[in-house]
Amino acid sequence: LDELVTAVKHAWKAQRGVLRPLATATPAVRRWLAIGERALPAAEAAVAATGDAAGGAAIDHFGLWPAHVIVTDQSENAGPGSISGLIGWEHCNTGSPLIDLVQVVSRFRGWSAAAAETAIAAYSDVLPLRPEQRRLLPAVAALDLIATSGQMLIFAYGGRPEGARPSTARREAARSLLDSLD
Repeated sequence: LDELVTAVKHAWKAQRGVLRPLATATPAVRRWLAIGERALPAAEAAVAATGDAAGGAAIDHFGLWPAHVIVTDQSENAGPGSISGLIGWEHCNTGSPLIDLVQVVSRFRGWSAAAAETAIAAYSDVLPLRPEQRRLLPAVAALDLIATSGQMLIFAYGGRPEGARPSTARREAARSLLDSLD
């Protein structure tokens, strides 16, 4: 998780450089900047305070999005909408299982206490989370969402010709990630 903090701090710095000039005209960017300035130090402090107590490495996907999930059609064996696989493993590595868990919660349904508890319950059927891991979930979610929503804001608002409107899908994706971060 220390490496995640370092990577997010680097991403945050680079993304701010691109997005800060757009903040005056873009409420979503102003919102991201304000949330990030509060959430990043708090998440970093939570990870630092836990130290090795969060332990437990897993093989992480590091890119869980709905587009990377293969869902089977309803059948006798699989039931309705059963997950049958994952694609997009090019960024996989070892890390905390909390990273993939928060990506499922925040990127698939939007971060909420109910969504988190559903994901934790399903995960715990395989390997229960220790209390210190559960307490870190909001901090890890904030770290992931700071970097991910910043990148989505760049896709939505940065690097487009003067006067061109960002696509509705990109704006909605950025808004959804900001809602989860908030």
